[in-house]
Amino acid sequence: MNRLSIGTLSATLGLGIVLGAAGSHFAAADAAAAAQVFHLAGMVTPPSAEKGLRGKDIASTPGGDIALLDITGPVAKHMHAHTDEWIYVISGSGKVTVGDAAPVTVKAGDLVTLPHGTPHSVAAGATLRVLAVAYPKDDPKDMEMLK
Repeated sequence: MNRLSIGTLSATLGLGIVLGAAGSHFAAADAAAAAQVFHLAGMVTPPSAEKGLRGKDIASTPGGDIALLDITGPVAKHMHAHTDEWIYVISGSGKVTVGDAAPVTVKAGDLVTLPHGTPHSVAAGATLRVLAVAYPKDDPKDMEMLK
């Protein structure tokens, strides 16, 4: 798995990401939008249509989408044909499987990079809270479930 710095991710998407001791914050720095700060530490994620996943869209820019996800169960193996994903683990732990490789344990502070076309799945230990970035904009039709 490749490692990517938050600064490189911010520059790629035209976003500013601030991770402070008092909690995680996201500031949208897109020129077309007013700057905002989101206090993710206490944010509630509503139920999702997908089992084992709760999510809340945080920001959307012409370059991509950012969502706060609470993963409470397995996320089945899938891939995105045209969308790259970056998953930053805020809290909890779990295992990420990329392609046919052995599962890798992830925990708070880890960043997983998933280039488009990369099969992946997630298994959460308890609740795994992540900040998920999709580039370009996430399109539900771009996701293909795999066996």
